[in-house]
Amino acid sequence: MKKSLAIVLLLLSVRGLSAQDVSGNSSRDSLETSGTRVFKETVFPPGEMHYRQVLARDPENVEANEAIIGYYWEGHNSVPIMALTLLNIIDPESSDAKRRIKNINFLYHRYLSFNSGGTSVHVAPKFVAEWDAGYENNVSPLEAGFTYAGAIDYAPEEKNLNSAERMIKKFELVFSKVPNFRSKYHGTYWDVYVDYFTKLYQSDHFRTAMYVVMGKSNEKEIKEWLRNNPDKIETFRAWHDVNIGLLSAE
Repeated sequence: MKKSLAIVLLLLSVRGLSAQDVSGNSSRDSLETSGTRVFKETVFPPGEMHYRQVLARDPENVEANEAIIGYYWEGHNSVPIMALTLLNIIDPESSDAKRRIKNINFLYHRYLSFNSGGTSVHVAPKFVAEWDAGYENNVSPLEAGFTYAGAIDYAPEEKNLNSAERMIKKFELVFSKVPNFRSKYHGTYWDVYVDYFTKLYQSDHFRTAMYVVMGKSNEKEIKEWLRNNPDKIETFRAWHDVNIGLLSAE
């Protein structure tokens, strides 16, 4: 998929945004160089490579996921959001679940700005320039998608939804488009995070999973949904166990 077409599709999916909303000012442009150590295979730090290998063997390894979040925290949205979301699926009752929700929201919103004209989205020029680059674990197109998706939380027609319903819409914005360009990219993060969440999005368990992820948000509507749908949660758990296992076996 051509990057210009992909950007248009993403923009059209977030009502209230226009092409003028995509920009990079001086403070945002610093993202071009932040986190450079993890952009190219030749400069991946040994620690990140180790945890990436662990993730490939055991996608549910909490230590590996937490470490990868740390490596990608500066300058990236996609990898840490997917890792945090997966961790809240793995153990939604964890004492860290609420913190992870807070971090997910922070990542979705940190490259948005607000003015009288609405919400503006800032995508680092680096990710646009490297959209089609062939290096391993190039997540540039995902960065654009996850950044745009954050604006859903502030769209007039969406902001009154509970956070699980907004997560559904944010993940849908990204993973409904992934099959159009998935074959162009490779690497552990694509094979684990992207493939898992693409399968989840295409399954009957997507809505259940997002309610599980946001379960510790303390929102009454989410708590009631979880309490009223134990069978759906159990069925999703069975689906997750099978499909996360398939990732580690591939």
